[in-house]
Amino acid sequence: MIYVGQAHIRSVRFKPTMQLVAKEELESEQRWSESFARSQDVLMKLAERARQNYLAGKTELLDPDKL
Repeated sequence: MIYVGQAHIRSVRFKPTMQLVAKEELESEQRWSESFARSQDVLMKLAERARQNYLAGKTELLDPDKL
């Protein structure tokens, strides 16, 4: 399909930009996934500590009005 005029020129210029944005987004998602996978042991320890504090009565309800 052949396009003539400004619409074609804009689409030709726009395509590489969108490809770059998509590539950067995929790379960012990959970095996030890898970081999250590496942090699982830390998250489990924090969750267990929070659970222990809750069971020991060392927690209190969060009041958003006091933030």
